[in-house]
Amino acid sequence: FFRRSEAAAALASVLADFAGAKVERIITSANGTFIERAEATALERHFPNVSTLAPKKSLGESPGAGALMQTVAAALSGGPALVTVVGFNQHATVAMVG
Repeated sequence: FFRRSEAAAALASVLADFAGAKVERIITSANGTFIERAEATALERHFPNVSTLAPKKSLGESPGAGALMQTVAAALSGGPALVTVVGFNQHATVAMVG
């Protein structure tokens, strides 16, 4: 995406690839910025009934290591989890862990 307003659509497009997957929780990159709203919009569309965990809200942002921190949280969560990453460098990605 090239504009913040496009972030939700970019993430929704990637989440569509995981439609129908067994997901117990989603580890988000919500950090108190526009990313939070973009993720909430995209997740409501594709995974409305899946619980979310936002470790960056408690631990803070860690530039360069945030996605790794989320992946570790997903691995420790005890079941199939999606990790959503929306970055300030205009990318939206999703990984399945577990």
